[in-house]
Formats: sequence, C-alpha cells, structure tokens
Amino acid sequence: MLSIPRFYSVAGTMCSRAVLIQVILMSINFEHFKQLSRLATEKIKT
Repeated sequence: MLSIPRFYSVAGTMCSRAVLIQVILMSINFEHFKQLSRLATEKIKT
C-alpha cells in the first residue's frame, strides 16, 4: 500500500520528460533551419 504513491510520482516524472525532449528537439530543428537559411542566402548572393 505504501508503494502506490511512489508509482504515481515516477509516472508523473516520466510524463514531464516528454515535454522537455520536445523542447530540445525543436531548438535543434530551429538551429538547423537558421543555418540552412543562411547557407541558402549565401548561395543566392554568389
């Protein structure tokens, strides 16, 4: 009976990590987008 709250806290921790992973992946995608945009504008200028 005392182990049930521990399961709820572990489940809550795992649910919140998915949000953190999404933020990290979006920031990586945005950084790559900025780099590709910069490369595209440099290629257009030359």
